[in-house]
Amino acid sequence: MSKTIRMEFDDASMNVLEKQLARLEAMDRDAALNKALRSASTVSAKRLRQILPPPGYPGDKPGLKPLRQTVRVKVKKYDRLTVAMMGYEWNGGQHGHLVEEGHKKVLWGRETSEKVEGKGYLRRAVNDTRDEASRVLDARIRVVVQGIVG
Repeated sequence: MSKTIRMEFDDASMNVLEKQLARLEAMDRDAALNKALRSASTVSAKRLRQILPPPGYPGDKPGLKPLRQTVRVKVKKYDRLTVAMMGYEWNGGQHGHLVEEGHKKVLWGRETSEKVEGKGYLRRAVNDTRDEASRVLDARIRVVVQGIVG
């Protein structure tokens, strides 16, 4: 099960950013946006690593990395949209969705009627860093624009 957490910015901030980005050539614009999105998402990823339990907590899966070591940020460009994604890498953190969303309790390989509640670390990290990530996004785009145009 995957979940999307949207981080939206107010219209005034986006209008300023769009005007700044419009001043750049298309290649420069993509590079600037990628770097800015990665930087803003890295703020949230850092917070996520801080709030995740340290290695060795009882929920760690034997043979897999602790979740805080699997947090990754990826920027992906689609035809008309560029997105930054933050989450747990598949190789080692594939149980992240269970920790986030909750699951049925399993004892000795059998599901029970009990439910383990989800922790919602991703949502908390994004909510905790929303303002800082917005400032980082704005600052990174301004630096790139001024470096290229100025």
